[in-house]
Amino acid sequence: MTGQSDYHKDQAGQKAELTKAIQEGLAKEALEIYGSHPPLDASKKQIRLLSVYDNMDPSSLLTGELHVANLDTDYTALSYVWGDWHNRRPIRINGVDTTITASLEIALNRLRAEKKATSIWIDAICINQTDSTEKSYQVQMMGDIYLHANLWTFLWLGEAENHSDEAMKLLSIVDKPYFDDYDPEIPSLALEGLGHLLKRDWWKRMWVIQEMM
Repeated sequence: MTGQSDYHKDQAGQKAELTKAIQEGLAKEALEIYGSHPPLDASKKQIRLLSVYDNMDPSSLLTGELHVANLDTDYTALSYVWGDWHNRRPIRINGVDTTITASLEIALNRLRAEKKATSIWIDAICINQTDSTEKSYQVQMMGDIYLHANLWTFLWLGEAENHSDEAMKLLSIVDKPYFDDYDPEIPSLALEGLGHLLKRDWWKRMWVIQEMM
């Protein structure tokens, strides 16, 4: 038992050191990314939007620029699960190399591939997470931010798995206005996939109701 206890203590200590190193790195990078521009004006309900540069190579480094906008600007909002905060991937923002979670990297790469990564609002990037004042009032604005995303809101549940493709096909049929007059035999794989889809972490997030209102 002592050996097992020591192992868990070592693991916890290593994770704490990793967390501290990431936080220190992000704080330094945030100063470069956000510090070169005036702070957001809360009275004007300003937000930041990220535009990711197109690149024909899907494996290339995600690179983009932040710009300040108002809620009446045309933009897209991304709703996703942060995932493992310690599992980081590189991104270059405003010429500064920083990191994001692997989950966000996958979502942004999908948006980039579909040419839909222009003027997009993402909480982890568009809010300066190291500025407690900004973070507080921007979080309070999140309902309005999703409401005013007049291009569309991209809901990222994760990569396709456990027959999720079949589930999405089923949902696209159910959404049709003529579905009530159509009585198909629903494939068992689609129902199984739908069950797995509804168990994904996105539905467990505290922001889901706010984003869907």
